[in-house]
Amino acid sequence: MFSFLNTPVSARTTALGGYVIGVFDNDQNLGLNNPALLNEEMSRSLSINHNFNYTGIQNGFASYAHHVNKWNLTVHGGIQYIDYGGFTRADDRGNIDGEFKANELAIVIGAGWKINERMHVGANLKFITSNLESYNASGLVADLGGTYQNADGSAVYSIVLRNIGGQLSPYYAGGETEPVPFDLQFGISKRLKHLPFRFSIVAHDMHRWNLLYDSPISDEQATLIGEEPTEPNAFGEKVDNFFRHLVFSGEFLLGKGENFQIRFGYNHRRKKEMSVPNARSLAGFSMGFGFKVSHFKLDYGMGIHHIAGSVKHIGISTNLSRFGQKDIL
Repeated sequence: MFSFLNTPVSARTTALGGYVIGVFDNDQNLGLNNPALLNEEMSRSLSINHNFNYTGIQNGFASYAHHVNKWNLTVHGGIQYIDYGGFTRADDRGNIDGEFKANELAIVIGAGWKINERMHVGANLKFITSNLESYNASGLVADLGGTYQNADGSAVYSIVLRNIGGQLSPYYAGGETEPVPFDLQFGISKRLKHLPFRFSIVAHDMHRWNLLYDSPISDEQATLIGEEPTEPNAFGEKVDNFFRHLVFSGEFLLGKGENFQIRFGYNHRRKKEMSVPNARSLAGFSMGFGFKVSHFKLDYGMGIHHIAGSVKHIGISTNLSRFGQKDIL
C-alpha cells in the first residue's frame, strides 16, 4: 500500500541508486530521504523534480525549505505525486465501457534540528491520498531520522525509520486496511581527503532479513535446452540476500564551489529482481550529473531497471536568497 513513497524523489537520488540518507549539503530534496539532513544551508531553497517512467507513468516531487532562526529549525514542505496514466475500463465479461485514471499524492511537512556540531535529528509527516478509478484511500505516516558527523564532517552516519503509520481509510466501505511500506535504513557516507569524491553505502529493509525473490526462473535454473538445472547454493543465497540490502553510490565533486557533479550508483536488489536470465543488461546501475548555471542547479539522473529500458529523472532548483529577498523570519 502506498508503495510510491519509496520511489526516488529527485534526479540526484535516482542517479545514486535510489537511496541517499547521509549527505550534508544545500540540497533540500534530501530532507524527504532523511529529515535529519535539513540544515540552514537549505534555507529559501525551491526545487522541482519529475521522473519519466515506463508506459506513461510519471512521478515527481516539489518542495521548499526555510530556516527559522528563532527556533533553530530548518523546515520544509512539499508534494510527492505519481500518475499511473490512463486505463481501459471493462466489465467482468470483457466489454469495454470507457477509460479511467489512477494517481497518488503525499503532502509532506518536516523539520530538522541541529542538536550540536555533530548530531542532527529530524521528522517528516506525510498525509497520503490514493485514487484508483472511483476508489479512494488515505493514510498518515511519519519519518524519523538521526545523523552523526565526525570531527571534520568528512564522514556521516545515519539512521532513518521511514513510513511509520498506516492507512486511515480503505478503498471501499467495510474493507480491510493494508500495511504501508515501512523501512529501517542505515547509512554511511565518506568524503575522501585527497580526492574530490564522496562514496555512500545505504542498508535498507533492515527490519526484515529475507529479501530473496522466489522466482520460478532463477539464474541457476535458467539453463539451455537439454541441460539439467543446478541446485541453488545455500551459501551463495545468503551472500546474495545480504547484498540485496545494500546500495552503493559515489559522487565526484568538481570545479569551483563543486558546481559540477558526476554520480553513479549500484542497487543489487534491483539488479537481481529485474535482470532477465541469460540476457546481459545493466539493470541495477544508475548514473547522472548535476551542474549550476547562474542561480539555478540542474540535475539529471538515469536508473537502469530492466533490459527494456531505463527511467529518466530531471530536476531544477534555486535559492531565493540569491534574488535579493529580505529575511521574513
